Amino acid sequence: PDAEALKATLEAIAFEHAGDRERAAGSYARAARTTSGRASPRLAAARLAALRVIRGLYDPAATARRAGEWRRSDTSAPQLLESDRFRMHHRNAMIAQRVARALDFHFARIADAWSLDVEEIPWTQKADVHLHPDVHAFREATGQSPPVTAISHIRIQGSEIKQKIIHVHLSDELLMSASLAHELAHLMTAELRRDRPLPAVIAEGLALHAEPNCRHRQFARLFQGLKRPTPIRRLLQFEDVHPTDATFYSEAHRLMAVLRTRTNFADIIELRSSASEFQHLARKCGFSDKRQLQRVYNDAGREDLSR
Repeated sequence: PDAEALKATLEAIAFEHAGDRERAAGSYARAARTTSGRASPRLAAARLAALRVIRGLYDPAATARRAGEWRRSDTSAPQLLESDRFRMHHRNAMIAQRVARALDFHFARIADAWSLDVEEIPWTQKADVHLHPDVHAFREATGQSPPVTAISHIRIQGSEIKQKIIHVHLSDELLMSASLAHELAHLMTAELRRDRPLPAVIAEGLALHAEPNCRHRQFARLFQGLKRPTPIRRLLQFEDVHPTDATFYSEAHRLMAVLRTRTNFADIIELRSSASEFQHLARKCGFSDKRQLQRVYNDAGREDLSR
């Protein structure tokens, strides 16, 4: 209905991805002026103003990515499909096979990113993956509310993994690219660490960095929009295993991106449990001390850490 506003917004996104903040802000402002006649000099505010215009003009659900076969159920009762690593609880065998292949793909991809062979990741018991037909069934089964679209649970006894579970729903547009990879990374981390859990913010950062680049940019932008980031010392003390606050995710993503400028995933995964001690974390990850790590973390504009 308004091609100029859409064109200007897409142009702005391209400029922003290329690192040209000035031209991005100008294009966002042009899109916002299409309706409001006003523009904001700040990039984040200009982006939000443009997106408000676009969301008022277009239906974001119109693409129906998870339509057709994704909405069909073969049976009213859950069926079981087993692969080498997973037990798929499903109502559509074709979709269960697709999801199982995606999980195997992400397993190998994440292992490679962590400098591991797939055989180096313990997996003595298969993970149960519950494919709920839609978001309503997902919420009824898990008790979760928006914005949660997937969740994982790990039951550990001593140093032994007793159970691994993932719940997802088939109407999730990011199911195959992001949600599966994120929850699988949590299971893989648990298998590698066992009775040596990492701080929640570190484990969450590992899972977020298993997601595709578009999500990295999203969380980097969220961090840039924070008025005052949480001190890393406090982040390391956070214990909620299923947070719903977008701010926490943006900070977990940022911290992992900063750590990766001085070290790699493999070394982070092998951190001692005392990584919850700020000074220990900073020095083990290549920073002179905790003050240097905090300074780099706070400076969202110095480096492009979104990829």
